Order: sequence, then C-alpha cells, then structure tokens
Amino acid sequence: MEYFLSFTIIVAAAVWMGLLLLAFSGKLIATLLPLLRNNRKRLEQTGVVADAVILKMEKTGLLINNRPQVRLQMKVQPDKGRNFVAEISDNGHITDLALIRTGSVVKVKYNPNNFKELILL
Repeated sequence: MEYFLSFTIIVAAAVWMGLLLLAFSGKLIATLLPLLRNNRKRLEQTGVVADAVILKMEKTGLLINNRPQVRLQMKVQPDKGRNFVAEISDNGHITDLALIRTGSVVKVKYNPNNFKELILL
C-alpha cells in the first residue's frame, strides 16, 4: 500500500511538472518568435549573401504552422574569407524541402560578425 501511494505521488508530480513545462514552453516560444522575426529581417537587410552546400539534413519532428522543421548543417562559401560550417533549423513548405538534399547548393545570408546567425534565402 505504501509503495502504491509513493508511486501515485511521483506520477502526479511528474504530470504536473510536464504540464508546467508545456505551459512554459508555449510562453517561451511566444516570447522568442518576435525576436526571431526581427533577427530575420535584420539579416535580410544587412546580411552577406553566400552559397552554402548542404552537408546534413534531418527532421526535428516538430511542426510549426503545419510545416515540418528540419535541421540543416551546411558549409557556407563566402566570396571573401574562409568557408565555415553552420547549422540552422528551418521550416518550410513540403515542396521546398523536397528540393533540398545533401549536396544541394542554396543561397544564404549570414552575419559576418557571428557565423551562427544565418538564414536561407
């Protein structure tokens, strides 16, 4: 009986923590989305254009606005400076994602002061 009561308390605590985590992550996403949009606009205006070769592409399992999110690892080849490897997560239309494969060359814009800031064009 004591084990059952302990098990019930642990399960109830885990369920509550899961619900709190879901609520927090929703608020966190709602807070971060405007920041991400502003970052994208800034990069669209001031970023440096370069070609990038897709090295690795994997699904994250996340859907945003019913669009699958993928994680892309790519080698960016700027006109000036050295090549670098960057990784981003992006979601797009299924038809757009079907055209991207390992070895594909895509256009990106990046922040030359922070190679982690990168967007697909």
